[in-house]
Amino acid sequence: MKKNHSKSIFALAIAVIGLFSCDFLSQTGSMGGMALVRIPLVEDEGSRAISKSFIPAGISITGFTINVFGPGMEPMTKYVSRGAKVVDFYVPAGRDRHFTLEVHFYITDYNLFPYANIRSFKGREIADLKAGSFVGLTMDMVAGATDLIVVDNQNTTVWAGESILWSDTATTEVSFSTDVDIAPDGTLIIAKAGDMTADQIFYTTGISDAGGFDAVAGYFDAGCRVRSLAIDRQRGILYFSSDDNPAQFYRALILSEDPVEIQKPSLLPAGSIASVEGMAVDTWDGKLYIAGTRTFGAFSIAALVKYDPVLEVVEDFESKTTCQQIKNLRDVIVKDNGVFVLNVADLADPQFPSILKFNRNLDYQGGYGALSRDGTTFKPSMLAGAFYFPKRFFAHENSGLYVIDDSAIQDDFDHDWDKLVYVNENFSSSSWQAFPSSIGIRGETLDPFEFFE
Repeated sequence: MKKNHSKSIFALAIAVIGLFSCDFLSQTGSMGGMALVRIPLVEDEGSRAISKSFIPAGISITGFTINVFGPGMEPMTKYVSRGAKVVDFYVPAGRDRHFTLEVHFYITDYNLFPYANIRSFKGREIADLKAGSFVGLTMDMVAGATDLIVVDNQNTTVWAGESILWSDTATTEVSFSTDVDIAPDGTLIIAKAGDMTADQIFYTTGISDAGGFDAVAGYFDAGCRVRSLAIDRQRGILYFSSDDNPAQFYRALILSEDPVEIQKPSLLPAGSIASVEGMAVDTWDGKLYIAGTRTFGAFSIAALVKYDPVLEVVEDFESKTTCQQIKNLRDVIVKDNGVFVLNVADLADPQFPSILKFNRNLDYQGGYGALSRDGTTFKPSMLAGAFYFPKRFFAHENSGLYVIDDSAIQDDFDHDWDKLVYVNENFSSSSWQAFPSSIGIRGETLDPFEFFE
């Protein structure tokens, strides 16, 4: 019998009430003019901080996090526990105030809510706040934070773990997967090997604790070897790129039905983009950021590209000819405070930062980490900032930066030395965590990964 799954995409009305009266503030905003933001949270049955009609069955809400940022103001974060009926807080008036509401929960019934790897919902909205004004906002809530879902290409495995310390893990076999992301309702979208000429885009509700998939929704032939994929959860769009040079781009709508369906992909013009190593969507405006190479005459050079998928044009780019910190770019992720890119150097190169940070105009903001080596010899290390050849970001909507760090080198015992890394978005070495946590690795239980090479 087909289950009647509740939708995990829901709308929440947010009333923003200003209590002061003055002229509208400029783009930079001003701490002299404040708006009082009121978010009503309707109590239901004395246990939930939001009306039952806004959430799917099978989960229990534990609390809310509200984040606000914008030009001329310091970012703000407020946590509200469940049971609250309303939250009031002051926000500096001004243009382009970006609001994110995150609803934290745990799953109480996997039959009613089968998306086993989702840990929160998120909704976003942008508002211009005038001191003394009234503004009403509506947020569409989609899948937010997740378990740590990692593709292990050479081991034909997809992993799911609760933390970077790799506790309570689950695995399932997927043939030579290259990338994974999350659909708006929480469905996992995985690029996996197909026949000799083309891969498949495979989608499933989640990875179970017992191994394998909870429920397979379906798949389609991608028509190419897939290098990377990215999902715009707010707009329900899947993008993926081919492994060709020059690369090909595809776009497909994700239909939020039961089960989820993905429309036949359409080809996007690549313009001067030669190859794609990784890409990510800016959830706020839907723009694509692409890490790869760009064509200049007869040459291709490493570049970070900002691409408008609506107008189908390259909007901006930064390359190794204009940013001397760029060596070889492997993946990109977009956070509220900037665009982060994985940067891979060779053992014979001078030191390059392993993670680069740019603003949304692609101005370089700084870097973190470096290739771990002794002279020109690879040096296994778990110390803060010691990277190998970082290849992929994962857990895109989780706080901080999660990185697949691929050694590409095996020792005499056929161990691969690959590791998972976490560091916060401020590049604080005190936040660094790595798994495995020790370089004295012997045995598959302590050296489980063989990510890409």
